[in-house]
Amino acid sequence: MVNLRDMMLNNLDELKIFLKFAVVGVTGAIVDLGLLSILYTRMSVPLTLAVAIAFLAAVINNYTWNIVWTYNHQDHSEQHYVTLSKFALVSIVGLGINEAIVNLMTGGLGESVWLIAKLAAMGIVMFWNFSANRLWTFRE
Repeated sequence: MVNLRDMMLNNLDELKIFLKFAVVGVTGAIVDLGLLSILYTRMSVPLTLAVAIAFLAAVINNYTWNIVWTYNHQDHSEQHYVTLSKFALVSIVGLGINEAIVNLMTGGLGESVWLIAKLAAMGIVMFWNFSANRLWTFRE
C-alpha cells in the first residue's frame, strides 16, 4: 500500500523540480526572444534561421542551468556525454516543433504575427521539453 505521506513528498519534489525547470525556462525565453528579436528585426536574418539560432542559444543556456541548479541533486559527471546527448535530442525535436508552429502560423497569418507565433511555440515546446527531459534525460 502506498504511504500517503511519501506520495505527497514525492509530488512536492516533482513540483520543486518543475518550478526550477520553469525558472530556467524563463531565462531561456529571455535569451530566445531577445536574440530572435535582434536577429530578425535589427539584422534582417531570415525568420526560420533566426528562430533556429535563438532557440539553440536558449538550449545552451537551459542545459547549463538545468545541470547546475534544477537537477544538481543528480550526479552527471561520469556520464555527462549521455545526458548532453539526450538533452540535445530532446531539444532538436523541440526545435522542429518550434519551427513548425512558427512557420505554420506566419505562413497562414503573415509574418507580422511572428512574435505571437513564437510565444505559442514556446508554450507548447515547454511541455514537450519538461516531459521528455524529466522522463528520459534526467530520469533518476
